[in-house]
Amino acid sequence: MESHVPRLTRRRSRYGTVSNSRLAIREEFVEGELGWSSFEARDAQSKLRYFERVRSMPENRWPKAILRMMELTLKKTKAYQETERLRAKYKCSDISLQFDVEGRPLSNIFNKRIKERIRETQEAMWRDNMLLKTSLSTYAMGKKTRGVTSFTYDNSKGSALLALARANMLPTRAHKMYPGIDKTCPRCGIYEETMEHVIFECNDIYHTGEELLCHRHFGIKCLVALFGLVSSA
Repeated sequence: MESHVPRLTRRRSRYGTVSNSRLAIREEFVEGELGWSSFEARDAQSKLRYFERVRSMPENRWPKAILRMMELTLKKTKAYQETERLRAKYKCSDISLQFDVEGRPLSNIFNKRIKERIRETQEAMWRDNMLLKTSLSTYAMGKKTRGVTSFTYDNSKGSALLALARANMLPTRAHKMYPGIDKTCPRCGIYEETMEHVIFECNDIYHTGEELLCHRHFGIKCLVALFGLVSSA
């Protein structure tokens, strides 16, 4: 069951951002946009909380006796070993359960610290992995934390287009998925059709008058050659 949950979670998160696109998209982008915790991170929280709660039990409780016996004999179960692995991975080794003056465990404080530490560690791992993806270099420059606050994806075509643009996955002519084709922008006929050009540059305000005249003249010549049209301009 555990092996299927992460895969189903990733599939659901991808559907929430780019459901109308068949293009592959980086998992780090999806995680950054939605800010969901991974199955492993949630599993780490539950396991660390459980074993710490067992340690706080009275000595006459059988879960506490079994745990002490495992630690004394070094006969550790798979659940115990997995918990220790997660404790090290999410840097929670320095967090321990505290007790009040009457000897009662302060479980809420422990649970809060564990949750915060796992979130901080997951945030750091997300950023490190994102920096390794060259296609997300522009995205990484502006994306500081996981999750979105300014808008919500709604599974529409416009929403998918926005996600592809943010992930640097717009199917432009200059994209590496289209090798061997003319990379010139079909709208302006001047520059390469990169994502930055499509979004920020390809408009009448950006181009100079001379460039626009050259583009218009080139378009007229193409029409004449193809259809024998004669322009009155």
